[in-house]
Amino acid sequence: MTHTETPDTIERTTELPHPVERVWAALTDPSEFERWFCRSASWELREGAPMTFRWDHYGTAPGVIVAVEPMTRFVFRWGSDDRPLEPGQSTVVEFTLRPNAEGGTTLTVRESGFATLYNGPEQIVDNTQGWREQFDNLARYLAGG
Repeated sequence: MTHTETPDTIERTTELPHPVERVWAALTDPSEFERWFCRSASWELREGAPMTFRWDHYGTAPGVIVAVEPMTRFVFRWGSDDRPLEPGQSTVVEFTLRPNAEGGTTLTVRESGFATLYNGPEQIVDNTQGWREQFDNLARYLAGG
């Protein structure tokens, strides 16, 4: 697969039986985020704030918060340790939340920037599987497990 054939975006949507406020906290509070997503996470919840994600097997990834729209939208750009946080070197993750008819939350994650990413063909495969696993992790975490 060449860069021109690499899709630019991964998008996944899930229905969670938890109110928007609860899901928002799990996504935006680093002390909650690290309980389902990675080994450790740190940031201050404001646009432009630096972020750090750490995993045992993947090392550290830097990030920066792009947008914070409380209870609705959380966006960040992230990459790898040795790459600048700019297009072609990193991707953008956007979480959108909206209440559903059952009192729960419709959560969508959209990660984009793979078509021009330096390792896009490999990374989109890894991240597509990763978001499947992370949504399962999030659902388990919110259910108290």
